[in-house]
Amino acid sequence: MLADLYMKIEDYPNALIWANKASQGDKPYDAYYILGKIYYYGLGVPQNIEESVRCLQKVDNNDFCMYRTLAFDLLGYIYLSKDHNLYNEVQAFYYYNKCANEKSVSFRETLPEANCSISKRLFTIASK
Repeated sequence: MLADLYMKIEDYPNALIWANKASQGDKPYDAYYILGKIYYYGLGVPQNIEESVRCLQKVDNNDFCMYRTLAFDLLGYIYLSKDHNLYNEVQAFYYYNKCANEKSVSFRETLPEANCSISKRLFTIASK
């Protein structure tokens, strides 16, 4: 997906344009993860946690999304953060548990450092 390539070279305005276009297509789920990440971190746009959550939750609807595990991980992190009004330990556990249950090898290799300890613990528990 073109939006992913723009993310890798940190051209966030073009990543946003192409992710928005891809989100209108017949396989929008990878695009929703990219949009969620853009809005969460405020990459080229003002940070918008609610919009990030809205996009990331759409990834949950598809088993074949390349970024599904990372979307669950970021949702868990968002709900566990007390930096905004969405703090919710139950929701955080729900998404971290879904993340851990994905049992994805790439999950262990690509975890954002900020989320690592909780997610890796849940991954270890779910893998037993």
